[in-house]
Amino acid sequence: KTGNNQGVLEWEGSMEALLAASPDDGARVMILLEFSQAAQATSNPGKAALLTIRIADIMFKCQQFKEQADALCLASTFLREAGDDAGARKCMAKACDVGATHAM
Repeated sequence: KTGNNQGVLEWEGSMEALLAASPDDGARVMILLEFSQAAQATSNPGKAALLTIRIADIMFKCQQFKEQADALCLASTFLREAGDDAGARKCMAKACDVGATHAM
């Protein structure tokens, strides 16, 4: 169990290092997306949700509200898979707020 935990910490460290070295938000989103997909592939929807929420935050900062809402919807799905129904509802409500506030 400890060995697995160590792997997760190294993984987090390398992700944060990559993010810090990224030239722009677009590159950061791609990195977060890659790690989110890796978390999905290793059956860790909770981690995938956290990473997807970080993507939503970047989208918000860039004023890409449709993408922010899409990311929040995806995070909601991951949270539901992780068994966090309250978190999933919260994410979905936020996605709806974003969609309503910034209707295209």
